[in-house]
Amino acid sequence: MSFVITINNLSKAYKVYSKKIDIVKEFFSVSKKKYHKQRWALKNINFTVNSGEVLGIIGHNGSGKSTLLKVISGVVAPTKGSFSVKGEIGAILELSAGFNPELTGRENIDFYLSIIEYPVEKRSRIKSEIISFSELEDFMDQPLKTFSSGMRSKLAFAVNTIIEPDILILDEVFAVGDDMYRRKSFSKMESIIASGKTVLFVSHSLKNVRDVCDRVAVLDKGEMIFLGDTNIAVSLYQMLSFVDDKKEYSRLRSRIMEHWKEGRVDELLKCGGEVSVDYNPNLVSKIQQIQKFKNVEFKEISIKKNEGQKVNLLKSGEKYKIAYKIVFNENVKNVILRMNIKSENNIPISACELQVEELSEVYVGQEVEVEWEFDCILLSGSYFGNLSAKGECEGVSTVLVRIVDAIAFRVENDLKQYKDIVTLNQKLRVKL
Repeated sequence: MSFVITINNLSKAYKVYSKKIDIVKEFFSVSKKKYHKQRWALKNINFTVNSGEVLGIIGHNGSGKSTLLKVISGVVAPTKGSFSVKGEIGAILELSAGFNPELTGRENIDFYLSIIEYPVEKRSRIKSEIISFSELEDFMDQPLKTFSSGMRSKLAFAVNTIIEPDILILDEVFAVGDDMYRRKSFSKMESIIASGKTVLFVSHSLKNVRDVCDRVAVLDKGEMIFLGDTNIAVSLYQMLSFVDDKKEYSRLRSRIMEHWKEGRVDELLKCGGEVSVDYNPNLVSKIQQIQKFKNVEFKEISIKKNEGQKVNLLKSGEKYKIAYKIVFNENVKNVILRMNIKSENNIPISACELQVEELSEVYVGQEVEVEWEFDCILLSGSYFGNLSAKGECEGVSTVLVRIVDAIAFRVENDLKQYKDIVTLNQKLRVKL
């Protein structure tokens, strides 16, 4: 298979000045004194991309993802190393990249078609398709500088995908527009992939990465720490995401790079040290919010197997329970408990609200143990759960306490062919 993109020891450094005046001082310095420090956005990147491949690139903010795409698309030059690209590139990197804000939307399309030397006899048809897909018909004759960021993103996506270049570079383009437009954009990308185009895809949506990518590169602090199987890459990225301690993060990062470079891919998912088959202590929400409206408290929240073992790495088809205690520091009547599960993209999956006779009247100082039993029908991915309680205090019904992202867990299963969120355990019967 032929390589359409080849990257060799590529590095990119930016000049960082502590004061704006230092830029002028350095420019006019007779002794060539340096007034800047170098910040390396990319360090010794090496990889190839095959023709027709969809390569995902993931990493935390500041890891070098966008810089790498800018170098490949020719927007910025590398500081060291080299790269080669075979074929026409269409890149959606920034909302206004490649557009003139003084020109209208229609004029920007004409200008772009002229630059890429699109056949004159076909321009009228392709321009109509671009405008229709962008859903900006009523704004096309206004200057681009009057467009919102979302409108500019729509136009950029329409221009680059309707023309269908040999290589399509997408940097986080599915966060704009309503649900229907995002779905239309993703469907368009799927059709481009199906046609055999080469795609570089940067996204924070791990579900989208899993859905479309053949391989995935993980960048961290400007370095590539893994390149390979999509599911392994996503799992390693998630493992790093749940580590707060800097020393632990560095240790895990080093082990990931070491295992990858030595070809011990089968051991990579054991790099977390304390991570067991069922429980990873680093898998906790970083944005948990406790909202207390009354003097009521949740504590000792966990997910358990029926045998009582604490877990947060679940398997599809197994039974589990969310267990916690509620401490009441005031009298409450008719307590109602609620729990809901959502995906990593905050998509609601399941919710339940129940009232039990045992909580019809509770008193100051009372502690209650709660267990929510559930069947795990979720497919592979990361999930979060909210917990809340409401009740009557002095005759008024009110929310007592709510915890957003009270629990975090991952689900793994052997159904690798499925890319959805839940399994309905469908059965097929055919009669002739």
